[in-house]
Amino acid sequence: LITLLNWLALGWSLLDAMIWMFAATGIEIGIIVVLAILAGLCTPHKFYHESKVYAVGKREMSFYRAIRLNILKDYVAELGFFGGFSKKS
Repeated sequence: LITLLNWLALGWSLLDAMIWMFAATGIEIGIIVVLAILAGLCTPHKFYHESKVYAVGKREMSFYRAIRLNILKDYVAELGFFGGFSKKS
């Protein structure tokens, strides 16, 4: 929508508007990735250890089975090496 407004209101060529749109989107994704990595590095490691506080309950497990999470996880990208957490665990 913003691309169309820039194209119409500012007199940009459609190609210029599309280039700026993709550049801005790439910059936003880069910022989000950097913030996610920093958040993963700043998180205390005590949250990664198994404990009763963070254990999955019976209701939660039944929900995961109902949405077939064990099948869906195969289609999600594996980026666990950034934070040290793997989908397998």
